[in-house]
Amino acid sequence: MNFMMIILWNAMAVMGATDELFEKFKVEMEHGKRWSVSEIVKRKAVFLANIAHINELNTKYGEHFGVNKYALMTTEEKRHLMGKKVPEEYKKSYKKANPPQFKKTSLPESLIFCGNYNVNNGKKYDYCASKTQNQGECGSCYAFGVAQLLETKYAMKTGRKEQISAQQILDCNTGSSERCCGGFPQDVLKHVKGYTTEKAYPYKDFYTSMDDCSRNKCEKKSSVLKVKSYKSFDNCYTEECVKSVLNNYGPFVTSMYASQDLQYYTHGVLDLDCGNPNIGTNHVVVVVGYGVEGGKAFLVIRNSWGDNWGENGYFRISWNDLCGIGGNDAGAMPTSVLVDITTEKLQSGVVPYFALLVLFALSVM
Repeated sequence: MNFMMIILWNAMAVMGATDELFEKFKVEMEHGKRWSVSEIVKRKAVFLANIAHINELNTKYGEHFGVNKYALMTTEEKRHLMGKKVPEEYKKSYKKANPPQFKKTSLPESLIFCGNYNVNNGKKYDYCASKTQNQGECGSCYAFGVAQLLETKYAMKTGRKEQISAQQILDCNTGSSERCCGGFPQDVLKHVKGYTTEKAYPYKDFYTSMDDCSRNKCEKKSSVLKVKSYKSFDNCYTEECVKSVLNNYGPFVTSMYASQDLQYYTHGVLDLDCGNPNIGTNHVVVVVGYGVEGGKAFLVIRNSWGDNWGENGYFRISWNDLCGIGGNDAGAMPTSVLVDITTEKLQSGVVPYFALLVLFALSVM
């Protein structure tokens, strides 16, 4: 076989593999409705362009990125998935907050509340349900951010793992948030009084249009928890401050700036480059721990793009740039929120030690 034949053979193999990937993700995107020929041609062009971009990312930043269903999406479609949105009138009512108060003590090298990460010289808990929830094509990251934070708080207090319903948040929030058009955590925490489980109130907006702002009818369900208090904070975007928050209060919900490149993330510790700790943010996530791997320190973040994305639904970033976590959203409002809850019935009437610590810390703020 001559040299030109080898090149041709390799090119055909690559194209064959690319076609297989395209067909695989096309099935997910079609939702049971077959695309027209013109739509397939359009999506194939988008797919090939995005694959080229993914290759560039891996060349520039290391092998942290891969091909998934987001490679079939246009730039506008991917932008809508970042569903953090704050109305202008709401921004005016927020003033600059302060970092949480805590005593300075020595901090463990690692602290993990959720996720399958190794811990050296630290503490590891398992306060998350095994499956990371998936917002689908709805711009509902703000609802899932709150739901998945409350899930950890519920486990910390009761010892039980229950997924909390994001759909209930979308349907029953009477504030400014707009279903799949976006919202923000503080609005949810202010207006939704009781929260039920995903099992009792399942998610149905997975395929809902990203510009569908009208709410479904709120269904009355019994609550498993209520928000007792919440507190926004900013000016806490250093490694020491964020670690102290996690050690004193546990996980917290936050908005951050997430570029569309994050959607192709597969594994490893990302070095983000936002350049401004108070950058305008667009995506809501939950901070669930920190650690060290191969001499590189990282922050662990739980996302809402399903457990087949990233590291089983999680991603890790270095401390070099937190892209808005612990900051002030372009000077408009704090990005991060601490939450305390009450439950309908605590398991065996016993509150775990860490939960008592959180309650005490919030009471003295």
